[in-house]
Amino acid sequence: MPSDLNISAINSLTAMNEWMATINGNINGSARTAYKTSKVKFSGAGSNGEIPDSTLITDSTSIDFSQGSIVASTERNHLAIQGPGFFRINDKSDGSGQTYYTRDGEFHFDTAGHLVTSSGAYLTDQLGNEVTVNPADRDDFNLATGHGLNVASVQLVNFNNPQDLEFSSGATVFETTSAPSGFISANNVSYYSLEGSNSSLTQSIPELSLSQKIFSALAKVIMVAQQNTDTVVNLIK
Repeated sequence: MPSDLNISAINSLTAMNEWMATINGNINGSARTAYKTSKVKFSGAGSNGEIPDSTLITDSTSIDFSQGSIVASTERNHLAIQGPGFFRINDKSDGSGQTYYTRDGEFHFDTAGHLVTSSGAYLTDQLGNEVTVNPADRDDFNLATGHGLNVASVQLVNFNNPQDLEFSSGATVFETTSAPSGFISANNVSYYSLEGSNSSLTQSIPELSLSQKIFSALAKVIMVAQQNTDTVVNLIK
């Protein structure tokens, strides 16, 4: 039967594995448009919630929705949100499909003039209708005023508690069963711009190194405990 020490170490290894997976996701997301970093909170004897000890479990994982830096682009249909809010997108052009939310404004035009994401999801307005830009107006369309669009205006979706959002099919796309709290004017959307990731390599890389060292230490604890058990068993024999 495994000892309490072994059980504690195995649980801690599981927590470390989850932490390393989260850190790796943040490192990979550091170059993704509008990626939002994830943070793991630990609980356990002696844990302060951020730096784990030898007996811990993963308490929760949250998403940091803080603003990423705004970087310039050469495309007007590349859009960056400055401040709160999310673009609402749908996987069907008539709005009858699954609704998702994103801050990734790296849109492009399909053959019908719809603004779509790299995966082909459609930007929609507050009524759920797809956004279409008239060909003659694609160089100066305006989300806030509706100029060049087939709708009067496009507004951003707001959530009082963004933690209700969960990562969906992509690293920058979210879904939720909670209803949005309302809409925000698109006046704070910048054209020829994209929001950068808020994931910091200068933070993630040291965290990854720390998690690997703790993982190795915990693995040694289990190995020594197993060797001690084998020694006792052999003595009994």
